[in-house]
Amino acid sequence: MGHLWPFASNSKFLPSLQVLLCLVLLGCPGELLLGDDDDSADDDSAPDDDDAAPDDDDAADDDDATDDDDTADDDDTADDDDTSSAGPELELCAAPPQPDPFVLDGSILKGSQLNAIVSYGGGLVAHDWTLCWDGLFAESSPVQVSLRLDHDANNDSGFAYLMEQLSFDLTPLEVAWVSSYGPGPGTITVHFEGTTHPFDF
Repeated sequence: MGHLWPFASNSKFLPSLQVLLCLVLLGCPGELLLGDDDDSADDDSAPDDDDAAPDDDDAADDDDATDDDDTADDDDTADDDDTSSAGPELELCAAPPQPDPFVLDGSILKGSQLNAIVSYGGGLVAHDWTLCWDGLFAESSPVQVSLRLDHDANNDSGFAYLMEQLSFDLTPLEVAWVSSYGPGPGTITVHFEGTTHPFDF
């Protein structure tokens, strides 16, 4: 062993000497020589862990995409629920009028929209308004229609004096004109509660 001492003091040979002594004198298991293989195994497992991480990220992305799609569907449903009526419509009214009193303060026809300003008494409950047409065209050039406004106060006993703007879509008149006279353009003279408006389409 005296001959090995100089080499043992040299740090360059120390690891090899220790391994040799362990094998010869102590009978150490051969796994000590396989340290590099253990390191390799550790190195191999690391990429596996790294590979698993992107998979987890991908799963998270998939979940996010699914959530986004579900949210989009919910938004579509909400949009469908938001659809609402534009207001009172033109109706065919064959029965004689039985209106509660009101005053027509003014009216204007712009495009297919008839706007009317009305005043009435009440204020305790909502009132109902119906624009009525008898379904007939008076033959002239242009043809004419007569419209009336029916007012149902719903037994409102309030004493307030109210003013309100009502809007009615006259597109059904255009549809009826096209059905009777063919494709437009066309004009209908509209008589409405003492006022007259040309309806061009």
